[in-house]
Amino acid sequence: DGGRSRWRALAVGDSCVLHLRRNGGRWSLLRSFPVESAEAFGSHPDLLSSVNMPPSTPVLAAGDLAPGDVLIAATDAVSEWLLGDEDRLTFAAEAPLDVIKD
Repeated sequence: DGGRSRWRALAVGDSCVLHLRRNGGRWSLLRSFPVESAEAFGSHPDLLSSVNMPPSTPVLAAGDLAPGDVLIAATDAVSEWLLGDEDRLTFAAEAPLDVIKD
């Protein structure tokens, strides 16, 4: 996009994309999409249904990426856990991929 790196996401439900950026030695959460805080998770998110129901309207978001930014795609439970504590976000941003996937 004009030489800039960007991310785009479409959401139905409450799995999240977390956008983190290092700021003065600490990680800052720039955006959590579509749920913005651990307290905002509920038990009835909009989902796609296999039953004859109208589909939920997808929600769209986008952001600019800077060198060194970290994007995390996580399920609702993991997102809620990460958003509940800054140290968990730091762990996720700095953990080697083999630690996270195992």
